[in-house]
Amino acid sequence: MTLLALGGMVIGMILGIRFRFIILLPVILVVAVVVVTVALLSGDEATQAVMWLLAISLPIQLGYVCTALVLPYAFASESKKSDEPPAAHSARTQPSP
Repeated sequence: MTLLALGGMVIGMILGIRFRFIILLPVILVVAVVVVTVALLSGDEATQAVMWLLAISLPIQLGYVCTALVLPYAFASESKKSDEPPAAHSARTQPSP
């Protein structure tokens, strides 16, 4: 179950990087259908199927939210650096005396 939760967290992080919020609901619905179907076909009880569903859907959401919160700050320093011209470039563009 830990591996399932870690996999869900990674999936949520990838979704948080690549897509907007709209993708989260369809992914959770597809995962819910697959997990419940597999759990019921394997002979698990309904409560066990719900536990499997929570074990995968909550880490997906958590990974998505954590990535959405951290991602703007991760690239903030790069955007500040790109606004300033490099030192070698500014030295070449100045007229020579």
